[in-house]
Amino acid sequence: MVPVFSQPVAGKTGTTSDYRDAWFVGFTPDILAMVWVGFDDGTPMKGTGASAALPIWAELMKNIPEYLSGGWFRRPEGVVDRVVCSESGLLALPGCPEPINELFLEDLAPTEYCTIHQAKEPLKKIHQEGKDLVNKH
Repeated sequence: MVPVFSQPVAGKTGTTSDYRDAWFVGFTPDILAMVWVGFDDGTPMKGTGASAALPIWAELMKNIPEYLSGGWFRRPEGVVDRVVCSESGLLALPGCPEPINELFLEDLAPTEYCTIHQAKEPLKKIHQEGKDLVNKH
């Protein structure tokens, strides 16, 4: 059983396809640690990163509270959040059915609005149809 603690954490499990190695690397805002589980001779141990390595990592974190501030992750400079359309990846409009909040490097953040759902906005639709008609002639 994985110990429970209320600390912001992030991590990634890993397991080789033949179950010879399992690992978990995790971090808090204060510390990073990796746990590897396996046999030196390569014998399969039949465990996964989640079942073999993660519980060891969590137990370690539980037993070193003096190194864990309980603080949250700080957003690095140059990272911004934008609400985007989950279908187009562009900035969401009111007509987008599933807008989501995403993080971007500031220079790579979308600057254009969704082109899939903009036609659902009546005035924009009429305007676009008028432009299309003019451009055809």
